[in-house]
Amino acid sequence: EGLFSTLLRLEWDDVPSKILIYSEDYPKIPRAKPRFIDEFVLEQLNSHLDKLPEYIATMTMIVQECGMRISELCTLKKGCLLEDKDGDFFLKYYQWKMKKEHIVPISKEVALLIK
Repeated sequence: EGLFSTLLRLEWDDVPSKILIYSEDYPKIPRAKPRFIDEFVLEQLNSHLDKLPEYIATMTMIVQECGMRISELCTLKKGCLLEDKDGDFFLKYYQWKMKKEHIVPISKEVALLIK
């Protein structure tokens, strides 16, 4: 029960006898749009990776391939690169948002950059 309903029930003086503000009078809160980098911008970035310092280019490729956050990338631990018996590579890192360890497959090219 809201404040207005309570005041009406208690029959306070100077309280309007009908509702003056309806729920549709409040502005709608816009839904958050997904944040992503436009494909055109990614193509430009990837075509100029060779002009970036090597560590920045490597970080850029890891973030793109794994979909991790920069903060997750910056907190990678030694031993984060895993290899299975078939020679496939995986990256193990802590997802802060989900508060859990996460393991994602990565390409051999990116695995070589991490080694």
